[in-house]
Amino acid sequence: LPYCEDSPQLLHSITHSSIAALYQLTNDCVEVDSRSSCLGLLSTLISFVGVLGGSLSNDVLNTIVTPLPSIWENSIEQNLLLKRNVLNIISSVATLVGPDQASLLYPIALPMLNESFGKEENVFLVEEALRMWLVFLRLSNGYNGSLGALFTRAATLSKDLEHVIILMRITEYYIMHGGASFLNDHAQTIQEVLCNLVGEVRPRGLAYVALVIEALLRSYP
Repeated sequence: LPYCEDSPQLLHSITHSSIAALYQLTNDCVEVDSRSSCLGLLSTLISFVGVLGGSLSNDVLNTIVTPLPSIWENSIEQNLLLKRNVLNIISSVATLVGPDQASLLYPIALPMLNESFGKEENVFLVEEALRMWLVFLRLSNGYNGSLGALFTRAATLSKDLEHVIILMRITEYYIMHGGASFLNDHAQTIQEVLCNLVGEVRPRGLAYVALVIEALLRSYP
């Protein structure tokens, strides 16, 4: 990949030819670590294209995204770890395509996020899922009801203090960009989140909680 820094055409050619091969290799591999490495390389490749300011055609993007729901659904038992790779690939694609097209991924991404937060077996996915959630929020062109509905998960997530910082960043973003629509839909959830955290978090986490409270005061004095 470093050799592609001065040759966008070479990078595009490598990306285009590698996608099908990486998916095929993922299917052919038996060990979960090997399968995860293939999908991880695909995510890295997509991110590298974005870092260099490149782009991928819609056909290539469709080739990347189309297998992901099937991989997700079939990632059970020892293959559960592959779900983490799926989330990372979707985040990389969303970042690459930017605000104008990221919402096209909602039908695939949002159910996966909801499932990541809603099933006990997926607890290991929470950190990656929160990062992906924040990626989609930053790429949104305004408050979206489908994306907003996901915030109902915040009340349960706030009980785990391990993720308080990123959850507060997500909450602050919703408040600042969701306006009255968000508050009308989720005032009760915000209250539950703050009740779960105030008095429970350490000083560093409390600083992020304070940002949420400040955002509320600024937006709804």
